[in-house]
Amino acid sequence: MKVRPWTTAAAVALLLGGALAAPAEANTPSTAQSASLGTTYFGNTTRTCTSSANCNIDFWRLPNLRAQDEVTIAWRAEHGYMCLTADVDDYDYAQNLCNFAEYVMRDPAGRRDVFIADYATANAYVNFYGTPGMFETGPYQFVVETIRSKIGVAIPAKSTVRRDSAVTLKPTFTDGTALPDGVSFTMKITFKDLDKTIVRTARTAGGKVRLRLRLGKGFAGHKGRFIATRRSDTIYQGVRSPTQTITVK
Repeated sequence: MKVRPWTTAAAVALLLGGALAAPAEANTPSTAQSASLGTTYFGNTTRTCTSSANCNIDFWRLPNLRAQDEVTIAWRAEHGYMCLTADVDDYDYAQNLCNFAEYVMRDPAGRRDVFIADYATANAYVNFYGTPGMFETGPYQFVVETIRSKIGVAIPAKSTVRRDSAVTLKPTFTDGTALPDGVSFTMKITFKDLDKTIVRTARTAGGKVRLRLRLGKGFAGHKGRFIATRRSDTIYQGVRSPTQTITVK
């Protein structure tokens, strides 16, 4: 998993301003508590290890991830480190710790990190850990701010399109499944020789987006450059289709 660190004072404000969850921690995958979006969680990696040599590791379960999902976590800790681990069990997690995203160093002032999932998984965890006398241990807090899905969209390849017809898009997630109803897309058509740009917007319904052209007679016989886009938000990453040049008839 790729990591894009953002270390800002805003991370602290977000941590302190979110809904609060009761302090809890789990030091094995099977006992991990689920981390819901937008909720601030607290933990402490300082504890006396009696039955496990790896008891200074905390596991928090993330929601299911698709490939290339973007996970943003704001967190703060006086000591220790944070990383992401995936597809481990109670017997092999110590050898595979941080196998989904390499560790990032704590910042007492707070920081925000963005992780990009390399592959889909239903068993990803946020880990906080330390080693007494080495990385040190201590309290921490964090919030999973957003998980933004990567989506794909393309303009159908064709040589001509009727001016009174529609262009149908079939946007999908990275696993090929269709988007839910109500997701908005915009299509821009640029006619360079006419010095005009037409914009159409529609929402997904039944896995498709139907964008009616409604072009006047003056557009007939002219080539347009068709591009479909969607701006990023808290749920989806922004997307821009390849350009298709199509003649209107």
